[in-house]
Amino acid sequence: MTLRGIHYSRVSDPSQVSGVSLDQQDAHGVEWFGRKGIDLVRCFREEGESGRSAKRSTLTQALAFIAAEKKAGRSIDVFVIHDLSRFFRNLEEQWELKKKLAALGTRIDSVLMPITEDAHGRAMQNFLGTSNQFLVELNAEKIRDCMLARKRQGRWPHPAPLGYVNRKTEDGSRKWIEPDPAKAPLVRAAFEAVARGEVITDTLSAITRRGLRSKHGLEIRVQELRKTLANPFYVGRIRSEKYGFEIEGEHEGIVAPATFAAVQERLAGRGATAPKVQLRDEFPLRGFLRCEACGKPLTADWARGRHGKRYAYYRCWVPSCRAVALAAGKVEQALVEDLDRRKVSPARFDLYAALLRDELAEESKAEAATRAEANRRLLELRRRRDRVIDAYLHDGALDRPTYDEQMRRLNAEIEQTSAAHFQPLGKGSAADRFDQVLAFAKPMLTGPGALWLAADAPARRQIVTLIYPKGLTLSKEALRTPEVAFAFNDLRGENAMEVRMVERSRSGSNPMREWFEAAAALVQSVFAPPQIAWGRA
Repeated sequence: MTLRGIHYSRVSDPSQVSGVSLDQQDAHGVEWFGRKGIDLVRCFREEGESGRSAKRSTLTQALAFIAAEKKAGRSIDVFVIHDLSRFFRNLEEQWELKKKLAALGTRIDSVLMPITEDAHGRAMQNFLGTSNQFLVELNAEKIRDCMLARKRQGRWPHPAPLGYVNRKTEDGSRKWIEPDPAKAPLVRAAFEAVARGEVITDTLSAITRRGLRSKHGLEIRVQELRKTLANPFYVGRIRSEKYGFEIEGEHEGIVAPATFAAVQERLAGRGATAPKVQLRDEFPLRGFLRCEACGKPLTADWARGRHGKRYAYYRCWVPSCRAVALAAGKVEQALVEDLDRRKVSPARFDLYAALLRDELAEESKAEAATRAEANRRLLELRRRRDRVIDAYLHDGALDRPTYDEQMRRLNAEIEQTSAAHFQPLGKGSAADRFDQVLAFAKPMLTGPGALWLAADAPARRQIVTLIYPKGLTLSKEALRTPEVAFAFNDLRGENAMEVRMVERSRSGSNPMREWFEAAAALVQSVFAPPQIAWGRA
């Protein structure tokens, strides 16, 4: 009785589907069946599915076909593959499938390497399965390490987030991410809306009506918008929560740092907003004012005079208080006067600039030395890892548990050292880039009142957020603030000031330098479309 069999061919890369790989496998299979004198019942072609999974669609079809033939009394005696490495790259799943085929009365054979079921054949299959699994996992580690290295270099190795698009040169030699001309303005509008106190669901409805959709053309959900609003990618930074770092990215930010900071406050529930009333451009201070008497946020609305004329007011809405009800124009004029009183002299600004430049220069020297040492250490660790791989794969000098432990330890050391190696120089460490920041930040410090008058309502709110981080209190007599940005504080005690200027936060950042960069981005947004990517070449 002539034996019957099926032939299974596959490629792992969908781009190979139209090539010769599958055709070559099928041709070799037909030749093999003819040489063995076995009837070829059917060919199954797996086009571009991963070898790491036993749930491949065509493989499932092949098993169903074998089962149907057995039920009809027409057994399939042999399941022929081209190469064991193309069949499975996971030993456990390999043997699981062998058991399924055995239950159907079918054995596996290979065109390139005959598969026997004696002790030698089973040992060879185990060896190939283990080796292939190791190579797959090693390749996955290399891909992971490569993507992580790109992130640490400020490059985003994934599909572009909402509001951005992936670009590449025609030959594929260079790839980058840039703002989507159509979607970026809508994403920016969402950030600005939430920053000034709008409800997220209302913001989502507004930008949806304006045409914002996901990259697949689907409507964006509230959870997706929240995730977008919390992503520092939109201010030009790349964060890895898994590996615990956040650095400056190569891509262009589309949201001002001050706006992003205000949004995070809102998301955390710390933003000072008026009770359940939508913000309008007529009231740029709504959300920042509190009643000095009761401490509650002020609301803003219109009142009518005797002759029907409407007047804008900021007032206390608490029935038991109502200590404040002042014309919006009067309050905003008081704010401009306060800003003018706090403005920094040119000499004082130059002092700030000199101190920051000195700190950046020292930072650069220290970080260059750190990088050199980290690079030397990385090279040595990678050489040691290569020797461990050779000892396990080629020399047989290590058993699997010893190999796993040594690789775990070495990979951990490499990861730890890479964190220092790829840590970028401080934001704006290049003198020419930081000079740009200083140039744009100067109007914020030397003429904040004039900047406020020149700005539109969203930018005015950002100015208040940046200069008055804890908002403002209002009484019938005066406008006050519990805290003002350090740059506007009285400089009595130069030494103390200098210490605070270079003081670093727990994250290793410099709060003063970050404030300057936020101020620069805000000033630029007032006078020109955002163009400068702060802290990047």
